[in-house]
Amino acid sequence: MNIYNSDLSSMVVFILQRSIFISKNILAEVLIVNSSLGFVNASNVFLNMTEVTINTRTIQHFPALIWSANSMILMQQCQFLNNDGTLEIKHNASSGMDDLMLHSTKVIDIHVSFIVIADSRFDSNRGVLSVIFANKSYIAILNSTFSANSATALYANYYTDVVIKDCSFASNNLSIFTILIVQGNSNINMTASRFADNTVSQHPDKTYAAALVLIDNAIGTVIGSNFITNNEVASVTGKGGSVVLVIYYSALTINACSFVNNSLIGVSGSNSVKITLVNTSFSGNKYSRGVSVNLHLNSTLDVLQSSFLYNEGGFGSAIYAVDSCNL
Repeated sequence: MNIYNSDLSSMVVFILQRSIFISKNILAEVLIVNSSLGFVNASNVFLNMTEVTINTRTIQHFPALIWSANSMILMQQCQFLNNDGTLEIKHNASSGMDDLMLHSTKVIDIHVSFIVIADSRFDSNRGVLSVIFANKSYIAILNSTFSANSATALYANYYTDVVIKDCSFASNNLSIFTILIVQGNSNINMTASRFADNTVSQHPDKTYAAALVLIDNAIGTVIGSNFITNNEVASVTGKGGSVVLVIYYSALTINACSFVNNSLIGVSGSNSVKITLVNTSFSGNKYSRGVSVNLHLNSTLDVLQSSFLYNEGGFGSAIYAVDSCNL
């Protein structure tokens, strides 16, 4: 079943309650499309093993299970489980050419929209992009869990405001980048959340992080959150990863947080960034090739009432700064 709305002159309301979508292959670009002043109220929606398949030669945006523009979405007590996003090549006998097929590379894809997700689960989803993609939007994720996913949980693209509160990100196994990406003049305010037992694969050419990345003039505040036993898959060619990574003119304040028993660098900053640590503790971390805080290239670090206890690292245990940094 597909739900589609593109009426530019009307206000349309979709109310989905106790809905179940289970399908191995839906030959459509999206499952739910909502645009232009629409409102989606989704309650107790359950999407399991759902695929959206399209041909990339004709697509204008990547496929998603829910796609929305210029709209409002309220999602409560919803479950998104076992949804698969993959890229494959199929030979088209009629044209004699190979077609690239994408399978629901995002569960939720929003543009210039307002979305609130509360009391929901995102488990065991796989994809080449992210579970949620937000562009020039406002997104709040409250009291929700992300576990056993192999795709980025949230990719907040340009000029997006993100609020995360009372959420858990646990046992995710990431082959690309990180759980949360905040990019391009976007903002994130995260409180009382937990990142535990997540694993990220080392990348031979790029820096990476298990929990959070701020990039390109992004601004973030993380308060009262815990980062526990986050690890990396070892590789002799990898550049080394972090739990939190701040790069390219971004700024992050970490207040009343704890980093415990991680094997990744706690916080890394590079290329004219500013990092502020307040009342934050680093304890029992064993960095394979790093320290609690790693700073590069004209970056600034302020540390207030924070502690570094019983950490071990290849470059020390507390702070490592090079290339014209300010402490």
